[in-house]
Amino acid sequence: MTKFDDLILEISAKASINFDMAARVIFLTLKTLVPKEASKPVLADIAVNAMHECDRRRAVELISS
Repeated sequence: MTKFDDLILEISAKASINFDMAARVIFLTLKTLVPKEASKPVLADIAVNAMHECDRRRAVELISS
């Protein structure tokens, strides 16, 4: 397990939400910390790292939403 997995599981347990939703919370938090000029592919890479079960297409969809 990666540190992201551990963090996702901890958030999931504390917030009583599923793994995917906890991963999304982490991604959205990271997105706010990334410089505004960061490209969508960079954000997609962050999303994929934060949500290892999410494919690249879905990560881009989250960024666009």
